[in-house]
Amino acid sequence: MESKYDSKKLKEYEVKVLDKFVSVCDEHKLDYYLAYGTLLGAVRHKGFIPWDDDIDVYMKPKDYYEFKKIMLDKKLDGFFYQSFETEKYYCLPFAKLRMDNTSVVEEKLKDEDIHNGIYIDIFPLVPYPKDEKDRKKMFSNLKVINLFIEADLKNNPKYDYYGKVGKIISKTLKLIPRNLRNKVVIKIFKNILFYEKEYDKYICLFENKTFEKSYFDECEKLLFEKNKYSVPKEYDKYLTDIYGDYMTPPPVDKRQGHSFVSVGFEK
Repeated sequence: MESKYDSKKLKEYEVKVLDKFVSVCDEHKLDYYLAYGTLLGAVRHKGFIPWDDDIDVYMKPKDYYEFKKIMLDKKLDGFFYQSFETEKYYCLPFAKLRMDNTSVVEEKLKDEDIHNGIYIDIFPLVPYPKDEKDRKKMFSNLKVINLFIEADLKNNPKYDYYGKVGKIISKTLKLIPRNLRNKVVIKIFKNILFYEKEYDKYICLFENKTFEKSYFDECEKLLFEKNKYSVPKEYDKYLTDIYGDYMTPPPVDKRQGHSFVSVGFEK
């Protein structure tokens, strides 16, 4: 592994992971959509944003869980499905598909005992309740999830952001076996995604931004690098909600990718 890595080669490997993911979705008739900067790159650059270096996709809750079920039932040769169910110390509230015999180590996860293969992020579309009480409950449950899965983090744990109370809770949680905590997290997260009451919006997992559920009613294909992939038909409205004037690139000093400590390719 080396700290100075071939960014072009990394992106080529990430596309290989994306293609494997898409092949499973196509085989089982599951819907997916390019998301976040990946979707923006497809629209504005017909590929990666030049300074970006990862791939994000969305799945509706039902498809997200069906994909998970498929991954738990069968192993993809050369790839690893990473989630609460498959890795004890995984600490993010969404799944990744990683390539075996490769590595891409992020600064915030560099000390964690997890599979670090080159990956794509698989985000579930999270329902945003119309009912205010249910919204507050959702945000509280997301905090519980973060505390449960990040209590073991060795590097920059989020519980620091919750102050002294968060630190006390985290120390207490460490006394509970991680596998048991994961079972609680899986149940809470599933209840969030399969919200049974009325909602007409989704919310970003990492930003307090919402967008209309209807944006994902239909899809179309857009070019990303050398192939076409599924995107929401209303991608213009989605990208405007998330980024504003998304067709205007940010100032040079704001063009930041991920902080990868090291990258290693197949031998």
